[in-house]
Amino acid sequence: MLIHALRSEAGIIRQHFPGAERPACGPGIELRQLSTEFDLLRTGMGLTACEQVLSKLSQPGDYERIIHFGVSGSMSEDLEVQDLIQGVEFLAAGRDILKPPAFVHPWGLDIPQVTFFSADAPVQTEDQRQEIKQFPVHAVDMESYAVAAFANQHHLPLLALRCISDRAGESTAADFKRHYTRAAQKLQSFLLDHLLRM
Repeated sequence: MLIHALRSEAGIIRQHFPGAERPACGPGIELRQLSTEFDLLRTGMGLTACEQVLSKLSQPGDYERIIHFGVSGSMSEDLEVQDLIQGVEFLAAGRDILKPPAFVHPWGLDIPQVTFFSADAPVQTEDQRQEIKQFPVHAVDMESYAVAAFANQHHLPLLALRCISDRAGESTAADFKRHYTRAAQKLQSFLLDHLLRM
């Protein structure tokens, strides 16, 4: 299963599978069957929305693995806009660190493995950035922790891939406006190029 938050994070992928069907699901679930191997699920933005959608999936045991993808803000000076990263540890305020089973990609590519922090809202001030920097994290998003918890609960290997779209902090809004589209396209192109080989 492919999981993403924003509709525009998967626009290219949906175009690549024009025959994708929307199987009958419960209310509030936007699920597409891309092929016999892959479903695409949009959760909406934020931890709570993501948790609610995932809790509505009636047959999570039908899936063999999860690929979670989207854009992310950088909390590390070593991660620049347009960098691809892979999450292997997941944090959120007041919650235990998660290390779900890893889906090791077979592509032989050197993608930095990082720790994600899932925030309740976009990080748009330096005070918010400094609060998160108290944790040993490299990047910030708003959904990865929920997906990691779901993967743990159902013993599903997780591959969490993101592309840096901004430096989380005061410049987030300007960075996001300038770099989001390219970052989202880069990640989708990467996924399409390699998913088709699996």
